[in-house]
Amino acid sequence: MTERPKPQLQYNASLRKLEAYPISLVHSGHGPDFSGASQLIEKRLARQHERAMGVKQMLEEEGRLTVFDICKRLFPSAYQKELSLTISETVGQIDYLLELGEISAIEESAVLYSSSGVV
Repeated sequence: MTERPKPQLQYNASLRKLEAYPISLVHSGHGPDFSGASQLIEKRLARQHERAMGVKQMLEEEGRLTVFDICKRLFPSAYQKELSLTISETVGQIDYLLELGEISAIEESAVLYSSSGVV
């Protein structure tokens, strides 16, 4: 069975690769040119980690939740209008936490739950 792509993990890995290059100026294409790419990369990775730790805390407080349960809690006013985007973001946080060994996935009756404990 082929493992599904994990875009958040791939994005993080790409950012870490970019950190190794001596980038002095970035031509963003979506705004003015800027320097300090390494600092921006660190800031983005730290922000993503903080968001994921918030999901971990949610699981510690509320127990087992499905991705959809987590999505509704993370994006209470947006998930109905932007379900594909909010589910994608939620799955990315779960993938990241699973990769770190911070949470576990439990399949029960064909439903996959995320849990704060590592199994």
